[in-house]
Amino acid sequence: MKKYFFNCTAVFFFALQFNFHLPLKSSLTLQENNSISASCSLPAPAYLNLSRVSTNSINASWASVSGAIGYKVTVYELDGGTPIYLTESEVGGTSITLGGLPSGVGYRFTVAAICSGSSVSDFIIGLDGNP
Repeated sequence: MKKYFFNCTAVFFFALQFNFHLPLKSSLTLQENNSISASCSLPAPAYLNLSRVSTNSINASWASVSGAIGYKVTVYELDGGTPIYLTESEVGGTSITLGGLPSGVGYRFTVAAICSGSSVSDFIIGLDGNP
């Protein structure tokens, strides 16, 4: 199995929040160890929105995918530009609020639709750049 890695580096001289969304166009899923494997045929969720609830809490919301039985949300801490796996959750709705996050760093969220069992769709990526 081939492995693919995504890196993004940005430099800011002032506090700034930004959301970056990248829907992938193939039937691939980013795994906890950053490897990519084939998955189901549902489309990736769209319109991923990240918003800070507090300095250590982020709300993520997205549009529903017809046919999905739930959503897989994976969160990575962006420390020095290298994504570090933080947590993963499966939710039945189209939003999640994560609290207790370390402050002073950014986060990368990926959201995929769950087709059946552990099979998941393409995913969308959202970056929170407001530490």
